[in-house]
Amino acid sequence: MQNLQLTEDNIARSSSKAASLYDTSLLKGVSTLTSAIRGVATMDKPTLDSLTDACCRSLRSALHSGDFTIDQIYTVMEPLGVGELDPRLSEPQIRSIDRSIAKTVIYTIAVLRRHSHDSLYEGAWSAIIGHVFSMAPSVFKFRRFSYIMSQASPMDIHNIDDALYRQIIREFAYTHGDGLRNSGVIAPWTMRLSYFARSLAQIPQTKFDSISRAVTEEVWHPDGKRQHRFTWLLIQAQLSHSTAQDMAALTLEYQDEYGPMSGSELRVLAMARLVSEGRLDLQTTFQLSRMYRAQPCSRWPDLAEAVMDLGGTDSLKSLVRWLQSIRGLSCLIRSLIFTNIDPEESGLALSSRRVMGKIMEDAGISPRSLEAEVDFISAKRLKIRGRGTDIPPSELKSRMHMRRGMMEFLEWLAHWYLLSPLLTDRQALRGVEWCLVRYEWMANDNGRGSSVVLAVLARVLMRDLTAGQWGRTSRLRWLMTKIEKYQGHEQARKALKTLNDWRNMTSAQQEKRP
Repeated sequence: MQNLQLTEDNIARSSSKAASLYDTSLLKGVSTLTSAIRGVATMDKPTLDSLTDACCRSLRSALHSGDFTIDQIYTVMEPLGVGELDPRLSEPQIRSIDRSIAKTVIYTIAVLRRHSHDSLYEGAWSAIIGHVFSMAPSVFKFRRFSYIMSQASPMDIHNIDDALYRQIIREFAYTHGDGLRNSGVIAPWTMRLSYFARSLAQIPQTKFDSISRAVTEEVWHPDGKRQHRFTWLLIQAQLSHSTAQDMAALTLEYQDEYGPMSGSELRVLAMARLVSEGRLDLQTTFQLSRMYRAQPCSRWPDLAEAVMDLGGTDSLKSLVRWLQSIRGLSCLIRSLIFTNIDPEESGLALSSRRVMGKIMEDAGISPRSLEAEVDFISAKRLKIRGRGTDIPPSELKSRMHMRRGMMEFLEWLAHWYLLSPLLTDRQALRGVEWCLVRYEWMANDNGRGSSVVLAVLARVLMRDLTAGQWGRTSRLRWLMTKIEKYQGHEQARKALKTLNDWRNMTSAQQEKRP
């Protein structure tokens, strides 16, 4: 088979469209589509879909009959513009019609070429590849490239020159990066990048390794733009060719040069890595990319929940390990905390707590790490310095709502310490004490803490005593001072009597055992 490289003749042929070509059989469907669209009153989806389907049927018929020339292939593969169709069409509508036409031509030619030895179809396939690689960088070009790679044989993929692969990867990185810089929105590009990376995955690893090294030298250089390098990082992260260790090293190098990644960057990079490991499918990735809630912090709980639902605890562990390796775990934990304390995200609190419990129990995250993030949010974001006197009047209502949310979260955390099977009684007791102290620190009523947390503390202490852990006199005194502070001297006296009776009973039971 001839080597599928660009020639000057290919580039020259693809540079213009001749209007007379639309009178031929192959392009009659496109001409009919154009006329029909201009004649409809409203551009509704069912009407456009019906007209586009009719055009695609006409294209398939002409291709099957061999009623076309190579020049006509160049013409029909050109991206459609607003002027050719109708000014009333939106950009998404034009892209949808263009995708249908390009996909029909590429897929049909590929099938006919596989089942026929006609040189006409070989020439058409070569023309398609030559034309696509000669196109100016655009969404249209990258989508056509994905269609080609999905239909190309291993020999076809091998015969495409490495320079052409390097060119289109570089163009995608620059176009994607510029799109991110201009719009600041990652989601629309997530799907395009996934399709593009999936296409590159068809290249054999030995061939891709040399391509990757060359692209890295071209894109990953000191003068390179941040978003261009980030795009190349995303592409590599989604490819199974790249190991987790190599990707973590590249990511840390990126952060050392440009500073910590934003939450959106960390999230989309984590999704790309999970896709490469087979722990997240593309459809779920697209759905997550389309999710835009009122607060960006809810996107992490959405991702963690999806990962857990699809792959269970192992997938969640993989996510946590990846974030740890690139210094991004704090972003996940803080987002989980925020969905618990932000009143606008109250609907996500249950799922967020489920994820947080799994992270601490199954993913090996120390409770101390969570406590450090609670302190960070309290001091830096809620600006709690004790007693709540430093809250600006303009933010008072919002801050107080979030303060209340944090206090409720501490009550939940105290129960988690009580019920966690991974903690010893002493560890649980220390955790609940920490929750009570932090609750008092945030409380406005003279530093009085939560009676709920106090009750949990008493339960943990009783459990500790039941297990025969004596010598807790100082803890008992501390508990009594809290009860007296919250509920008065009489209640503290009763509690102390109850605890002493409990200790005596437990001691007697221990002595009776053989």
